[in-house]
Amino acid sequence: MTKFTPEENSRIVSFFAKAVSSRTDFRKTILEAFSSIFGYKRCTFWLANNNGRLVEPMYINVSDKIMQAWEDGYYRYDPFDYANLPKQYRRQGTLVVTDLVDEMDYLKQNVYYNDILAAQDYVHKMALYLMDGESFIGGMSFLRNKQEAPFGYSDKLLVSYLGHYISQLLTEQSQIDKLRSENAQLLEFADLSGDGLIIADAQSKICYINAGGRNIYDKLLLHGQIESLEDLICGVRYQECKIPGSNHMSYCELGRYGIHTKVKMVLQEKFYSIIFQQKSDGKVFADKRWEALLQEKGLTSREREVLDCVLKGMTNVEIAAELFVSIHTIKAHLYSIYHKFDVGSRSALMARFSQQNYR
Repeated sequence: MTKFTPEENSRIVSFFAKAVSSRTDFRKTILEAFSSIFGYKRCTFWLANNNGRLVEPMYINVSDKIMQAWEDGYYRYDPFDYANLPKQYRRQGTLVVTDLVDEMDYLKQNVYYNDILAAQDYVHKMALYLMDGESFIGGMSFLRNKQEAPFGYSDKLLVSYLGHYISQLLTEQSQIDKLRSENAQLLEFADLSGDGLIIADAQSKICYINAGGRNIYDKLLLHGQIESLEDLICGVRYQECKIPGSNHMSYCELGRYGIHTKVKMVLQEKFYSIIFQQKSDGKVFADKRWEALLQEKGLTSREREVLDCVLKGMTNVEIAAELFVSIHTIKAHLYSIYHKFDVGSRSALMARFSQQNYR
């Protein structure tokens, strides 16, 4: 187990607290934390693209000129660039100049150092490589001048230790970004429909919220109907019903609102979709769009009852008992419903409605 001094442990705790304080721009927060807590004044934070090339840098107290030169092609001469690393070093961890090359050769012969870094008197450099399993996902670099002490073993140990946590944050952020991208149609639908929408991760942290969702969520908090997003999610789960394909949905009424939650497995993480729909005249889901759809499909009153039971997660046996008919009759109604909605199975039918925010 890695051991640190009491003072270092105190700083590490402060770093963790600061790192989780902002998920909207956490890279900037990480850079500021390294600077203010550990005194690493000049540092950069890059993302890695699918080809392992560092892109989209963020940095503090580093010259724009240096960053631009590196991006313009000097990365080819930087021994710390991931593509230039010997294979044995291509894993998560922290490296300094002497880990990679002879220091005197670096100072005398390296083009990147002599053309770019030397002009700013940046002699000492340390790099952190961030991995998600075997995939290179980003990196950080730290610079010091001649008047400052070289990076030593204690620096490498500390930064490597923090690197595991930073990699986890970076992976979570990329998952959220991908979630937003993959659900663009859902988000656009929610914005246009006027429904409130919140998408939260497994830790009940909001990773997307539209204007309607923010308005309703704030009102629920203000009037004391909920105490937190986690409280809201837990409150709705009591009516949860399972849907094939590792999807779950549930519904509850809270104040003037009908609230759905859905849990979907995305990138091996659970994300909650919470949809707020205002009730009308005390009637749940007075949604003219769906009424129009059911009329368009020509569902009979009995088929509507069967469909409603299916969407509640009831089995054929349960539906037959509820409607006092035989299982064969329920199967016949289901076959008719499948045909009218052009689906081939129960799960496809449920998915069709869940994608449109129906319960």
